[in-house]
Amino acid sequence: GGRTVAQVEARSAEYFRCVPFSRLKPAHFASNDPLPRADIERLSRPARVGEVDAFLSHSWHDPPRVRWQALCLLAREFHARHGRFPLLWLDRACIDQARPADDLAVLPLYLAGCRTLAILRSDTYLRRMWCVVELFVYLHVGGRSVKMVDAPRAPGQELPPLDGFDAELAECAYAEDKARLMSFIEAASGTVASFNLAVADVLRRASVGDARSTSRNGGLTAAATGGSGQGAPDNGHADDAGGGMPPTPG
Repeated sequence: GGRTVAQVEARSAEYFRCVPFSRLKPAHFASNDPLPRADIERLSRPARVGEVDAFLSHSWHDPPRVRWQALCLLAREFHARHGRFPLLWLDRACIDQARPADDLAVLPLYLAGCRTLAILRSDTYLRRMWCVVELFVYLHVGGRSVKMVDAPRAPGQELPPLDGFDAELAECAYAEDKARLMSFIEAASGTVASFNLAVADVLRRASVGDARSTSRNGGLTAAATGGSGQGAPDNGHADDAGGGMPPTPG
């Protein structure tokens, strides 16, 4: 609030950052506690608009391990297509979460500056209001590329069906925030029901794989890993250019 369009655009250009997949580790998904600014600057780097391969959308309310494995599946799929690992926008690594309002004001420009919205869908993803907001904003800034990977779960357990998505059921820490955000969605979409149908359709077409766990160590299925059965990559030795395929996790 209170900023001009020029000020918002200037902040976006100054603070837009990305993190190479090769720098991320499971520990970065273990907590959403704010990282010190110095740690953010060591982990991520300044980025140009259009340079970042994917804006990561995920729910901090889901287990870190399943989100990490879903990201690894997404990275392997990207590597298979492009011969390198992706540059990512990850909230904890790219914004100062001690002062989130400063960066949330330019969320639309951060989303527009990424080539793809990459969704790590897990049990609570479609029930978290901020995840819904990221979907909403991306679609309304003209985003056309959405990719989604399902997080692993135990045999016999299914993720909530996409057809059952309802923004009204999404949870938010503060009721007044949810009411304000829902009013934005309804105003832009005509009705919440129209928005629900649009999101379900986008997500059905966005799936790039299924990270079902089929072994005790949580490795990915052979089908999900291109037939190797080796599981998700680990980043202990990969360089920023994404040279060779990283080793599998222990």
